[in-house]
Amino acid sequence: TAMSGREMDLDDEENKPSRPGYPVDWRRVLRAVLRGKWWLLIAAAVGGVIGVVIGKFVMQHTYEASTSLRYEGLPGDDFQEPQRALPALVAVTHTDPILIALRERMEMGEASLDLMRRKVQVTSDAQSGLVTFTTTGGSAEESAEMANSLAAVFLEHHRDRRGQELRSEMASLDERIGAAENEAATARRAYDSFR
Repeated sequence: TAMSGREMDLDDEENKPSRPGYPVDWRRVLRAVLRGKWWLLIAAAVGGVIGVVIGKFVMQHTYEASTSLRYEGLPGDDFQEPQRALPALVAVTHTDPILIALRERMEMGEASLDLMRRKVQVTSDAQSGLVTFTTTGGSAEESAEMANSLAAVFLEHHRDRRGQELRSEMASLDERIGAAENEAATARRAYDSFR
């Protein structure tokens, strides 16, 4: 039987692969890998050694430590006062006096204040009153010591600030008491002179 030209074209299209090399012949791939297995193993070993050397000697290790405090406010404060006061209390941590005190306590005299700011991160949660100090350093011990020192400096700062507020209030009360005593003495003299 004779085939028409149209039927021959359809037969040729069915026998042709759609793309050369597709679908992938896994046996060919496996043979190619096995042929070059020594090169692959050597490349993997060299890459592993280079990675270990870079990781051990070139890249700098950074350790992170955290310390948390819970701020409950001052005695006599209503329950919402700590929530309002906490952001301002925490913002003090990145000020120069706090960072200078931390630098002195850690004996890092050569460190700039910008470096100290980068080593310190403070977060707070106003709902729970939790303040978390996170520090970074070259060793785990250094990071832990810095986090604990930062918490101690923070507490000392707020204790000193509260002491100054109380002394200021006491001075104001003393002044008011003195003024009240003067008024009472003036009133007594006026009364005695009237009698």
